[in-house]
Amino acid sequence: MLRGEFVVAAGAKHESYERADMARAHSLPSSPPIEAHHRLGMAMLAAWLLWQHRLVLGLATGFIPSAVVTILLTQFADLDRIKRSTLGRYVAVRITHAMVATRLAGLVIFWVGAQH
Repeated sequence: MLRGEFVVAAGAKHESYERADMARAHSLPSSPPIEAHHRLGMAMLAAWLLWQHRLVLGLATGFIPSAVVTILLTQFADLDRIKRSTLGRYVAVRITHAMVATRLAGLVIFWVGAQH
């Protein structure tokens, strides 16, 4: 069977489907894909602005749009459906506060390097 392929027999998921789901969960961010892409783009733009020594604009670009997107997603997106899924339960357990802090620390290091 090919990786990521699944078989449905008599309405039950085959165990390879569950494994593919869990493998995919390991590589996904803790937020919906659109938010992750937005954050990556804004982080790169902020790094470029910091590299150009535009501190206030760089920090504003790095933090404000991401906060706005997060607020909009939590208000208008159907996150409960994702939360109840196998993938959502996996991410809820595996993405700890320490991991989020590590990601933020890495971003700060990246931006400090871009500023200097």
